[in-house]
Amino acid sequence: MSLIKDGNNGIVQTEKKKIEHLGKTRKLDRPGNLISPLLSIIEGQLGEPESVTEKQVTQKKEYQAIRLFFRLAVTDSDHLDVASQELAEAFAGNINFRSEARSSFLQCVAPMIATGVEKRGRNKIENRIIQSAHECSLPTSDPLVVLALACLYGSAHARRVLKPHSPRIFNVLSDIHVIPRMLLVVAAVRRHAPLIRVRFATKDEGLKYVLQRIYYRSPQLTADREISCGMHYSPSLFPDLTQDAFCTLMEKTMAATNHSRQPSATQPLTTALH
Repeated sequence: MSLIKDGNNGIVQTEKKKIEHLGKTRKLDRPGNLISPLLSIIEGQLGEPESVTEKQVTQKKEYQAIRLFFRLAVTDSDHLDVASQELAEAFAGNINFRSEARSSFLQCVAPMIATGVEKRGRNKIENRIIQSAHECSLPTSDPLVVLALACLYGSAHARRVLKPHSPRIFNVLSDIHVIPRMLLVVAAVRRHAPLIRVRFATKDEGLKYVLQRIYYRSPQLTADREISCGMHYSPSLFPDLTQDAFCTLMEKTMAATNHSRQPSATQPLTTALH
């Protein structure tokens, strides 16, 4: 969103990566695409929880920027404008129903994985990470737990997301919350328009890499407003593990239902809509 706003204001980018990202974003502006800044609105622009009034200010800036930048693609700016008050009240605070548990867990495990751990000491740290999840009442199959283990087993991209050496809790959790929120979006879209593909556009390379290696299998909205699906993690998130070791780890975290030891693992997931 920051690049979109810069583009609207005529600011010329000089950094190669920003130029590339802006070019990719402009390519999204074509008939048939639907663009929404909703996830950016939920996260906010202050780097901390926003009040209802602050959230309304964020909403207006985001949907106006989208409306101005995209001329050919369809945007939901008008809908966001009409529902401004309701959305601000719903998303003020950027609260996820596991926010407290995730925050406690991240503060516990960040020192354990702040730097690389020698191979001979990893099993002990792995057990401590899983135990910390139990102590924080966080399911061991939660994306935050899985990414903490990915950091332990050599994933530079997971490390870029969690930033365990000096985590800014709100920002890290905002990125983690994207994973179940994307699941909700995919489930809703597949229910009403199954042929539409859903993508999350970000210039955060770490988050982008991680999201591209988490696969949702047959997400569905149930009659009682829950999401039922399987979530696959790619073994490429664990570069220091063999395929067998990866599958064993997924089974240990209760994330796997695929016992054929294929190069992926399935996390059975049912999440209430909060």
